[in-house]
Amino acid sequence: MNKLTLKKNNIIELAVTTNTKTQNLEQTTINKYKIKLKEKPIKDKANKEIINLFKKKGYLIEILKGKKSSKKLVKIVDIKQ
Repeated sequence: MNKLTLKKNNIIELAVTTNTKTQNLEQTTINKYKIKLKEKPIKDKANKEIINLFKKKGYLIEILKGKKSSKKLVKIVDIKQ
């Protein structure tokens, strides 16, 4: 996974693929990312994995739109770096 350079209050789009063998976050264009998750989209597990992945990278996020979709809008709430 490459280093993220996001700013507070940025809103980014995520294209999510679930149930993969590896976790990966890849920038495709400005403010658009592809993310691969290990979890299945059951009982909010995939959303929790997204939040934890960003937390490990030092970002506190909020999912604004698409909690039950593979296309999500995410806001960077705070940066802890």
